[in-house]
Amino acid sequence: MSIYNFWAIPEEAKPWLGVPLAYMLHRNVSGPLRQMDDEQLRRMAGSIGLNAITLPHLLRSWRLPQLEGPGFWLGTVAPAIKSELERRRKPKRAWGANSPIDLLKTVDIVDVASRFTDLMGHGNRLKGLCPLHQERTPSFYVYGDSQRWRCYGGCAEGGDIVDLLRRLGDQGKLQ
Repeated sequence: MSIYNFWAIPEEAKPWLGVPLAYMLHRNVSGPLRQMDDEQLRRMAGSIGLNAITLPHLLRSWRLPQLEGPGFWLGTVAPAIKSELERRRKPKRAWGANSPIDLLKTVDIVDVASRFTDLMGHGNRLKGLCPLHQERTPSFYVYGDSQRWRCYGGCAEGGDIVDLLRRLGDQGKLQ
């Protein structure tokens, strides 16, 4: 069989060939493993011992570069398969109506900001000393209708409640 006749390779062997190729090119086997489904990964893990012995002979017969011997399959590929299957079993992060960010955005920014500075004013536009830097003249505005804040002083920043809490946390003001 010619090394250029990829279609002559048995279908069940094709996923195996992507692994050493990725390793030779990138020194990483996770790319091809992520493209396989769970069943392919389980089959690969179950027959890795046999293929660790036979694949070097196939690579040699196709005049392809050799890897580091059976240790590559058992020491590099087998742990990578296990790691990929574990990664897939972990629960996915909830990004939707119940995500932590969305729940945080339901909190009123006026309530949060008033815990860190005295807000004055009326309606939906309140101002106070900026809790993010030292100042004498109030330059920190909180807009209740849009749930946004803005510092027109030394910070010259603004955002939503997430941005405010992130900045306060960066300065160690959250406990």
